[in-house]
Amino acid sequence: MLIITYIITAIFVLTGFQFLKITGIFFGICYLPGLTLIALIKKDRLEIGDLALAFPCAIGLSSLLTLILLYAGVHVQFIAYTIYGIAACFVLLYILIHKELPRITIKLSDGDIKFLVIAFLMTLMFSIPLISDRLAISAHGFHHLSIVTSVINGFFPPDNPGLGGAAINYHWGYHSLIAAISFPINFHPLYAFSTLNIMSLFFIFCLSYRSAKSFGISETYCYLVPLALIGLMRSDAGFFVAKKLFSGNLPLVQNIFESPMELLTSWVWGVSYLDTRLFFMNKFYNANNMPLGICIMFAFFLIILLLEEKKNSTDRNTLFLILAVVLTALSITYPFFLIIPLLFAPIWSGILFWTNRGSFRVRLKEALHLMIPCIIAAIIAVPYLLALSSGGNVLTMGKSFSEVKFIYWNDQIIRNLIVFLLPLPLISVGFWVAFKQFA
Repeated sequence: MLIITYIITAIFVLTGFQFLKITGIFFGICYLPGLTLIALIKKDRLEIGDLALAFPCAIGLSSLLTLILLYAGVHVQFIAYTIYGIAACFVLLYILIHKELPRITIKLSDGDIKFLVIAFLMTLMFSIPLISDRLAISAHGFHHLSIVTSVINGFFPPDNPGLGGAAINYHWGYHSLIAAISFPINFHPLYAFSTLNIMSLFFIFCLSYRSAKSFGISETYCYLVPLALIGLMRSDAGFFVAKKLFSGNLPLVQNIFESPMELLTSWVWGVSYLDTRLFFMNKFYNANNMPLGICIMFAFFLIILLLEEKKNSTDRNTLFLILAVVLTALSITYPFFLIIPLLFAPIWSGILFWTNRGSFRVRLKEALHLMIPCIIAAIIAVPYLLALSSGGNVLTMGKSFSEVKFIYWNDQIIRNLIVFLLPLPLISVGFWVAFKQFA
């Protein structure tokens, strides 16, 4: 099956038809490398969690290879084909070593298949503004576009858009990946941003669904988790939506075609101290890399859940390797979110040490196992992060990369924190139930 997938991808790229070529390039860079890594290492049936983790894993491998190839002087036109060739070489190497074709089976339950169909339809529905060419463009979007254009024109590392010839202090690893995707297929970078956002949204649904299944809740409640990720940005917004719905003042669905950026805002307009930056879908409809960063973060937490779920399974070594690749993807594409694993991983390692049974050596080994992938990802990403810090400041949304503030105090932030903490009693109950489930 894996070899057939490579053949079909090559046919798509070589046909010359624009749609098929775009599909082949995106699949060959953004999914196939991750699928190959998981399939060749696991050598067993692939479940829905494996298929979902293949996307962020492929992003990590492809973004890292893109930076290496660009630094080596490879033209951006050939990077996509080179990544495809490297992945294919690993399949051939597997065949030469094991003297047999890789045997891979996919095991999906009826519920998994049903969810994948529904998730695809949901993604398609939310993507209507992008598919219908109603892409929302802002100055921030043009900022991202200018960085991609700099890489396409042969400037690497890319120049500062506001000062030509000056080094840029911004995470341009993601933009390099977009350039590697868009250039060989003559695909506008803004459309490449949108396509990657659409893929990120679909896999966010899949990752959150699989995460919910780890808690043993019913299939129906598993469907609510992806829905909550989109709409549950303000705990008091539901009252305003219900009020507008029953009063007949809720905006028409057809407004999605006209102003996608204002869709969710119009539903909850009237909420006190509304901060529209909290809406994930607003980011989804613009040219930026936050949706991909959110997808990678959900992959990180799913891996943590799977490590607890498969404590006595041979899949744990594969999960540790995937965790290192996923953290590398986060470091290159959206390093602002690194604060989450940097804080969470040591705390969770400490929890594992104090709660696991066995001798001191056994508990220490279990705790350190989680830190090893983090250390590997840090070693890989440090040269790239140091290259970023050596550049000049570039302002984006009023803050620069070299001036990242973990807590930025102002009135709006304090109000947001208060609103997010309103459902704290329910969060506490959920924590207690989860703790008892995994005790």
